[in-house]
Amino acid sequence: MELLWAVVGWIVGIGLNAVVHELPRSHRLFARPCCAQCEALLPGTALTIVTPRSRRACRACQALAVDPTHTLEWPTALLFGALAWCFGAGLPLVVYSLYAVLLLVVLTIDLRHRWVYSVVCYPGILAGIVLTALVQGTWWTGLVGALGGGGLFFLLYWLGRLVYRGQEPMGVGDITIAAMIGGMVGAERILIALFLGGLLVAGVSIVLLVLRRARARDFIPYGAGLCLGALITLFTGCLPVG
Repeated sequence: MELLWAVVGWIVGIGLNAVVHELPRSHRLFARPCCAQCEALLPGTALTIVTPRSRRACRACQALAVDPTHTLEWPTALLFGALAWCFGAGLPLVVYSLYAVLLLVVLTIDLRHRWVYSVVCYPGILAGIVLTALVQGTWWTGLVGALGGGGLFFLLYWLGRLVYRGQEPMGVGDITIAAMIGGMVGAERILIALFLGGLLVAGVSIVLLVLRRARARDFIPYGAGLCLGALITLFTGCLPVG
């Protein structure tokens, strides 16, 4: 089961390569991927690392669409395989795999481009509210989680504006990401997810400051850290709460 679902994850990862390539370029979710260099339509073989390099390049200008070090094929396959090992076959596996897909898209685009797309996050919030209730068996858990995550980050955002005297303490999109994560992990695990995300961002920030790769006021893609914390928290779903 784990291997089969990992193969499904690899195939899904090819589709994610297309989304994270084209969405920041054209701002359309389902647009056919085009070359970032010459705008020529890309063949399907350009979106996977399993094809030879000659077939992964744009036919017009030979530019590569997918860098082997940045592909989402193997991360998606690993996540799907791990989720199958954790949950086994059933509704939770399908739901948490869907969540993993949405989180990977948001994480990757925020990390690469510092953009958060409502066309991804809003359906993620709705899915979290509806599907988490089905998985956890409590109708309100996704709704409370979404309200709690979004509300907490809305409060932190405005407190940051006061402390930094009107400057942006974080992206407004991070509020949407926090609401989406809250819906996905539910009321019982929202604080765990946000704490892990904040801890990861703080750790990376400290390392970058020590290595002098960033300055104190440099922008850190907080949303990417939140998504990573949420991905880790998804696996606590196979553990009892309390």
